[in-house]
Order: sequence, then structure tokens, then C-alpha cells
Amino acid sequence: MKTLSAQLSVVNDSKSIALVVVACILVIALVCLAILLIVKFINRNKNKTINNCISNQTNTQLEKELELLNKKNQILDRKLEEISGYSRAQAKHELLNNLENELSKYINKRIHDANQEIKQNQEKIAQQLIVEAMESIAEESVINNTTYTINLKNDNVKGHIIGKNGKNITTFKEVTGVDVIIDKEQSITLSSLNPKKREIARLTMNKLLSKSIDPLTIKKVYEEQKQNFQQTITEYGMNAVETNLKIYDLNKSLYPLIGNLYFRSSFSQNALSHSIEVAKICEKIAKQLNVDQIKAKKIGLLHDIGKSVDYETDYDHVSQGVSIAKKYWKDHDLINAIESHHNQVPANNIYSWIVKIADTISAARPGARNATTEEYLKRVKQMEDICYEFTGVKEAHVYHAGRTLLVFVDPLEIDENMYGKLAFDIRKKLEENDLTNFYQIDITINRTSTFTTKTTPKIR
Repeated sequence: MKTLSAQLSVVNDSKSIALVVVACILVIALVCLAILLIVKFINRNKNKTINNCISNQTNTQLEKELELLNKKNQILDRKLEEISGYSRAQAKHELLNNLENELSKYINKRIHDANQEIKQNQEKIAQQLIVEAMESIAEESVINNTTYTINLKNDNVKGHIIGKNGKNITTFKEVTGVDVIIDKEQSITLSSLNPKKREIARLTMNKLLSKSIDPLTIKKVYEEQKQNFQQTITEYGMNAVETNLKIYDLNKSLYPLIGNLYFRSSFSQNALSHSIEVAKICEKIAKQLNVDQIKAKKIGLLHDIGKSVDYETDYDHVSQGVSIAKKYWKDHDLINAIESHHNQVPANNIYSWIVKIADTISAARPGARNATTEEYLKRVKQMEDICYEFTGVKEAHVYHAGRTLLVFVDPLEIDENMYGKLAFDIRKKLEENDLTNFYQIDITINRTSTFTTKTTPKIR
């Protein structure tokens, strides 16, 4: 037991010694670590001090060099001023002026190039727009202004039309006011510068071809066709609006007025064809400008609606058009478009400008208008009006390109003995109004008997 206790005592002493050794080692390690940290801190502060000294020395050197450079620049500036004759401020001002001039030239050139490019693009767009608008016009743009030809089944029909001693054809001419040309072929031609007269005569003749023709029948059929003619006019208007332009919400009271445009012309351009053409061009332009295409098309169609009032009346079609617009479609843009397309008032909306452009395009289109025909039509109207100034004249019609004037009188007011005086009075009136200068005019007074005289042309 004593031996065991002694052994345990030795073991415990050994453990104590080992713990003491370990503790000493740890203390030594901590002391070394502390010494290393102190040395590192001292070196760091030393390096920082050295760097600061170097930096201060560098800054001082740089400041000395910068000061030297400034002195050299000042010396150079003085020498440059002596050589150039400009001070620093003057040189700076001159340089800025030169730069400004160069920049201005550059900007102007860029603006000019941009304007040229815009102009070229505008022309291309405008050309494409016009081409598309023209391609969309399905109806025939050239309309026969003076004649209408009717084909006959055989030559025997010609005899019925002429009648015994020419009574039928004379009656037809008298009641319709249209010249009848008997062709060598199996056809007859109705000729008149007044499209309404020519259209009623066409309807009358087509109806007569299925009947037994005599003077009384001719007069009866003519009166029937004359009464039904208003329906024909309405149909022209309806076809233009609904079939051609695909407009379905327009006031139907405008249809007869629009149909009347078919029987009007401006410098030989048919007014209805012109209005339809303008409407379609307006639609194309409105599409490009992203505005209401249907409204633009309606306003284009109605811009000349004032011409529908009366074919044989001289008046201001603009004021008539405004009255019609206020009655049937109270749209301020339409009213301004009617007033402004002939520059009576300034255009104040986009639709008025579109109409002005479209109207110009349609009127300026090659072959659209012929001033000679329009002036001739006015001269024919003047000749007929002169005849109506005389008492007893019932009808007056111009035939053969203005070379024949046929006057029908009331036998109850003018007897046969007065025919000669009336013919000479009409001739004198025509000559006074310079209507006989270019060619001879045959004046015929017609009813139960005739008296013919000829004018003498002043210019040969």
C-alpha cells in the first residue's frame, strides 16, 4: 500500500511539472507576439513619416516647376502679342469669331441639305399620292360634251324619225332644242351644248323608237321624259355618292343637287366627275395626314355643290354652295372649304387646305379642262338670250357649231309679215354684241312659214 501511494505521488508531481512547462511556453509565446506587434507599429509610423517627407518634398518641387512654367507661358504670351499685334483677350475674341463663322457656315449647309432632302421626299410623296388617287378613279374622265349617238336597228327607222316632209324631225328639234344629225350608218346623233337638253332628247328618242312616231306623240313623250328627268338626276347623284364613293350617311336631299352637277361643266370639265375626283384625292391626302377620311371625302364631293343650282344662270356658286351647306349639312369645316377654295376667305381648318390642294390637282390634270369650249358655250348662251329679248319668241336654239340659229315664234303674237323684220332685228342685235365676227350665222324664223337671212362677218 505504501508503495502504491508513493507511485501515485510521483505521477501527480510529474503532471504538475508538465503544466508549469506548458504555461511558461505560452507566456514566452505571448511576449514574442507582443514584441512583434510593437516593432511592426514602430516601422509603420516610420514609413509614414518618411512618405510624408517625400510627398512634401515632391509637392514643393512641383510647385516650383509649375511656377516656372507659368513664368515661361507669360513670357511666350508677351512675345506672341508682340508678334501678332493682338492682346490675349483680342486673340481669344478673334478665335471665337472665326469659330462662330465656321460653325454658322456648317449649320447653314446642313440646313440647306436637309431642306433639299425634305423637298425631294415631299415631291416623291406628293407624286405617289396623286398617282394612287388617279388610279382609284374608276369612272371615265373624258366626257362627250356635245353629242350623243343612238344606234338604229335598220334604215327604215330613219324614215320614221324624219317623217313625211320632215315633220317629225322638225317637231323633235323644236320641242327638244337639240340638233338631229342623220348619219350614213345605222345611227343618229343628237347634238347640243346644253347637256340637260341633250339628255332629255336622248331619253325621248329612245322612247320614241318603240312607238309609232308622229308630231303629237313626240310632244307627249317629250313632256313625259321631261317630268321624269328629275328622278334621273337623283339617280346620278345616288350613284355618285353610294356606288362610286361608298358614302352612306349623307343627307339624301343632296342627291338631286349632286346629280345636277353631271349636267354642269367648268372649262369643259364635267362638274360631277371633277367633284368625285376631288373627293377621292381628299380621301388619299387625309389618310396620309391621319385625319377623318370620310369627312374629307364628303367635303371634297360638296365643295362645288353651288354649281348645281341652275345650269343657265350666272351667279356666285360659292355663295350658293354656302347656302346649300347651311341647309343640308351644318358643318363649319365644309362651309369654310366652300368659301376658301376660291380664296374668298382664308382656310381655317385642315379639311379646307386638303380641298384646295385636291381641287388644284384635279383642275390642273392634263386634259381636264379646255377654256375654248367653255367660252364657246357662253357665246351660244348669249345668242339664245338675245333672241328671247324679242316679243313672241318661244324657243331659240343654236346648231351646227354656232353657225345656225333657229328661232320658233308664237303665231298668235307674230304673223308671217313680221318674220322678216324679226330676223333682221335679231341679226342687228347679234352684230352689235360682236357675236358674228368670225363666221356667218344663218338665222331662221320658224313656225308655219320661214324667212331666212344671213349675217355678214366683219373679219374675213
